Amino acid sequence: MAPGMVSNSDLPQVLPETDLSSDQVKSPVICAQEIQDHPRGDEIRRQVEYYFSDANLVTDEYLLEACNGIENKPVSIKKICRFSKMRSFKPYTQVVAALRLSPFLNVSEDGKGISRKLPLRPYQLAGGDEDGDSDLELENKEGEAEVVVQSPAPQPKKFEPVKSTNPNITKNLAKPTGFEEYHAEGPITPAEYKDDQALFDPECSFSERIESAIQRFKVKKKLHQEHARIFTAFMKYGGVEIRAQFSGLDQKELKEKDIYELTRLMATHFVSSDKDDDELWVVDFVGVVSGFLSSQFPLFHQDYSRERVKIATQTIRTFYNYILHHNVCPEYNDQIFAARKICESADEELLKVQTVGYAFPGAFNVACSVLFGGYYNGKYIGNQPWALDGDQTANPHLFEYVRWTPGQGFSQKEAQIVMQTAVAAVGTYDQSYRLTQEDLQNFDMREVEDLGLEVVSIVLATPEVLALYAELNKEYQHKLDMRPLGKMVCKPWSIPDFTPHDISAAAAKKRVLDLDRTFEFWIEDEILEDCFVGMKLDGTIWKLALGDGIWILDNVREVYCSFFKWLPNELIMGDRRILREPQWYPHGRGGKATPSESGETQNAKEIQGGEEANDCSDVEEDKDKRANEEGL
Repeated sequence: MAPGMVSNSDLPQVLPETDLSSDQVKSPVICAQEIQDHPRGDEIRRQVEYYFSDANLVTDEYLLEACNGIENKPVSIKKICRFSKMRSFKPYTQVVAALRLSPFLNVSEDGKGISRKLPLRPYQLAGGDEDGDSDLELENKEGEAEVVVQSPAPQPKKFEPVKSTNPNITKNLAKPTGFEEYHAEGPITPAEYKDDQALFDPECSFSERIESAIQRFKVKKKLHQEHARIFTAFMKYGGVEIRAQFSGLDQKELKEKDIYELTRLMATHFVSSDKDDDELWVVDFVGVVSGFLSSQFPLFHQDYSRERVKIATQTIRTFYNYILHHNVCPEYNDQIFAARKICESADEELLKVQTVGYAFPGAFNVACSVLFGGYYNGKYIGNQPWALDGDQTANPHLFEYVRWTPGQGFSQKEAQIVMQTAVAAVGTYDQSYRLTQEDLQNFDMREVEDLGLEVVSIVLATPEVLALYAELNKEYQHKLDMRPLGKMVCKPWSIPDFTPHDISAAAAKKRVLDLDRTFEFWIEDEILEDCFVGMKLDGTIWKLALGDGIWILDNVREVYCSFFKWLPNELIMGDRRILREPQWYPHGRGGKATPSESGETQNAKEIQGGEEANDCSDVEEDKDKRANEEGL
């Protein structure tokens, strides 16, 4: 059967609305003896009978106009033979002969026209039957036989491109890219399987296989601008070099190359052979994705939305799915599965970390910082007109639960109200009593520390605390809107970095963290709702000497995800140059340089030691002399 033809089982057998024993219908057996049928006569008759059937004709505007509806005028057979599903039937004379054998159609004597034996009736054009029944089920009254008109065979729907409501998105941008949330890799064809065997042979080194996978992934997927930026940054962070392809490629030569050679010639991402040295590099899918999403992505996008986070995680997740689907490195499949879970965690935690970072340390801790000489002391700008005109509509989700303007601080009076209310609601009886009997100047800061913290538990406000704040807000809402407090318990966390600390051995011993210590901070409930166990902070804390003491979260510099990791890969980001060996000057600035151990003169020298000179003219003169000596 020709492509596009309707199958025998799909096309309806349209029965005329009359008795088949009528003289109007000739037996096809008798006609077959008189007329020579087309070799594909059954297909021809089924197709044309469908065109003139009750179900199709009433909806086919072209044929309905050609036969003039109920007048049942003959339609040109040549026009019907020009239909796409009739063009394969040749010759024309045998097509006419095949149609003459149809029990439901009339062919004119000259063989040029064709019409229905039973014309359409007016009620059929109106969309119903005489009794108001549908065309699909016609029931004869008083026990007569039921005649059912079958529905036409389902026709394949034409592809309609996705239309975007955004006028800036073109037709090609709206097409599927392979990075959709529920996208699944299709089955591997035999040709693809053969290519995979050549590219991802287990005998090849990991660097060769992953380099081929990166190139094939870029060819198979449609990388839009955002996906390409994330993918390129992720590859660079993972130790993959990116270079533009400048050499021309002859099409004739390309046809002679196999898939392995083609992939190497067209590559723009390269994994150097030194990556196979286990002493220098380690294959760590979990570590790389953790470091990229928790450290580099927040720097890559200073202010990111849920959509941008989804683009980043979905791009990385799709790449992992491609590696698993094509069996690129089966020895690391367990790592890849774990890395995909990191992407799922990032979908939730990145937004929370950003939102909490803008809200920390919270109104209570800011109030204590103002009252007792902390970070926010003396930084109140709420009484300045220029500070009250800030636009907070650009990112409303960042200010949804901050009743005080971030960065504005508190006045002394406002801070005192917030602090005293919190102690009365959450503190002990002894703390509340001392606060009411003694002056605030009698309390001071103790045990000031700069350290990392990891959240171990979160306790929201109790019903008693909620009721107290609700009652106070009813009375003082026109003055200050106060939020109920919960508790966040943290433990020390060692902040990973590569910065050398210039401290003595005795001081270094004091910096050894006691992991058994815990710190309990009072934080607003609405902030705690976005906090989570495992979240990490970098900040300054101190203890308020009130009763047993209250730990104050004075300032928060950074907030990190639970999977935060700092890798040496950070050093290769930002296109940093190799660090030069420093030169030491024993006599301070302007002194004579000490030659390096290698005996080679450095083009750039780092001056260290000595005190700041008020006049830098001697330093500049010394630089000019050294430049002349070195021939620069």
